[in-house]
Amino acid sequence: MRDMTGDLVGLVPPPEDPEPAGGGLPESVVLPEDYLHFLSVYGVGTFDMFLHVMAPERSDGRANVRERTASFWSVLARISEFVPEAMAPLSDMLRAAASVAVWGSTDNGDLCLWVVPADGEDGFVLVIGSRFEDWYEYGVG
Repeated sequence: MRDMTGDLVGLVPPPEDPEPAGGGLPESVVLPEDYLHFLSVYGVGTFDMFLHVMAPERSDGRANVRERTASFWSVLARISEFVPEAMAPLSDMLRAAASVAVWGSTDNGDLCLWVVPADGEDGFVLVIGSRFEDWYEYGVG
């Protein structure tokens, strides 16, 4: 995959002192190298007061990948109880994955996930709408 960090830095300069991501990787969660590289350049924070990028793990009580991922699974299970037929495609796909991690969110409540399929295919970004009614796959890190 082509490193597009230079393109992004040209459009959106990183902060002079980015807030470090801190912590280590959540257990059993695979995060893409380009996400970790992004964190090393930009740190943890928000783009355009809309897209919130989380740290892999934090101890200061702020949102982190481990906690948001655990919360996501809980919400998905509860929604699936009420509308199992509508949630089955999403739920089945994610339960079959080798790794799922919530790495970001929007002010609208949309969630950004990193999904690594169990069959060894490349991981992809999955964006789930705030009401879990729609989701979109992006074949990028």
